[in-house]
Amino acid sequence: MTDTKIALTPIADAMAALNKAAKAATNMLTFCRQAADMAASQLDMAEEPKTRVQTVVSAYNPAFVGVDANVKQNFVAFLT
Repeated sequence: MTDTKIALTPIADAMAALNKAAKAATNMLTFCRQAADMAASQLDMAEEPKTRVQTVVSAYNPAFVGVDANVKQNFVAFLT
């Protein structure tokens, strides 16, 4: 019979890391929502929905350079 004891410290460390990731994700969503709310005033309601979102998103493209793709995806999702 093999010893199946699991060291608790690595699990605790992993749980702490996951908790930090969850908090970071929540912060990312909050900031993406804030940015989209601010950018929404720039939407041209005369344009088709897809075009107006693309126009605003393209204006913010420099802000998306070097950031996680989820930031841009969430920003776009909150605009629509």
